[in-house]
Amino acid sequence: MPNSDNFTFKTKENHYSPGFMPSFEITLHAKKFLTSNFIAPGAYNPHNTRPFYIGYQSGFEFTDLCVVWANNENEALDCAVDSDMMDRLLFTDPIPENLTDDEYQEFIEKNGLIHLGNASELFFGENIKVLEIELNTDLLIKYIRAEERALDNLDFLD
Repeated sequence: MPNSDNFTFKTKENHYSPGFMPSFEITLHAKKFLTSNFIAPGAYNPHNTRPFYIGYQSGFEFTDLCVVWANNENEALDCAVDSDMMDRLLFTDPIPENLTDDEYQEFIEKNGLIHLGNASELFFGENIKVLEIELNTDLLIKYIRAEERALDNLDFLD
């Protein structure tokens, strides 16, 4: 680990996204690991809530956004949006007025936009990656300690 404020983890292989995505390592700052919806392994988990990494690619640059706990990729994106972790991808341009439903749908598809979060706001969604991660022992211990303290993320000192 580069320093105590960062955690390294591995993504799980993803056979379902467009093109196979092999497992790879990522290092993120502790404040980007959100604790909302955390469920410890072995605890009652009827919805199969688990950690997901969210990042996006712009050109040749890949930007790490956060890790959230959710039961699927869509819920992971909604959690990240509602926690203000994806503001940089918010679509802020004006939407043309008086569009029919079909024209609105065409506008969204043409611009690569998706509705996310409780407010169903528009976000650029074409290059977002949502990948399940493997929870290592260091991360698990930190999550448990954060949950005990009712913290929003893993950015705290032991």
